[in-house]
Amino acid sequence: MRASIIFPLLIMVLIGLLALTGCGSSSSSGNSGTGSGSEGGGNADAGGAPGMADPLAMAAETEAMGFIPSSKAGEHLGETGTVRGVVKDYQWISGRPKKPHLLLFDTGALIERGSSISDQEIPDTFTVVIWKEDALKNFPGSTNLGPTYEDKTVCVTGTIEKDFDDRPSITVTHPDQLKVDC
Repeated sequence: MRASIIFPLLIMVLIGLLALTGCGSSSSSGNSGTGSGSEGGGNADAGGAPGMADPLAMAAETEAMGFIPSSKAGEHLGETGTVRGVVKDYQWISGRPKKPHLLLFDTGALIERGSSISDQEIPDTFTVVIWKEDALKNFPGSTNLGPTYEDKTVCVTGTIEKDFDDRPSITVTHPDQLKVDC
């Protein structure tokens, strides 16, 4: 009796695993890339990013397009150019002077156990810095810039420099410096 119940359950689990594996490798789905929380991030078809599933392919594609991959922005300090990558997280630091909005490329902020959200550890990754004054003046709806850019491939143009925490960054003052799905 037990074997007659366990065997069909095992078959269903195996079929489910095969279905998930097969669906995960498809890049021609109708996904618009607007959802969040997906591992790949961005849109893999119609010119979107291959996402974080293959960062080397993303960097090679970005360089072939004539842009600087966000993972290599630190190698171009002092240069003016366009950096391309996937925005994985965002943060508004209300406790810092001039209250910057940050777009974090490649990896999200880390929250240590027992800390508040405002005490997030921001990884050493490429960031876009938008100071509150510029956000209020030039970005409509700037109270929450993150969802506009999160999990999307973004190109940002400007001078690559170190931000206030010594990460490679570009300070953005106008929305035309940011292009989504580039």
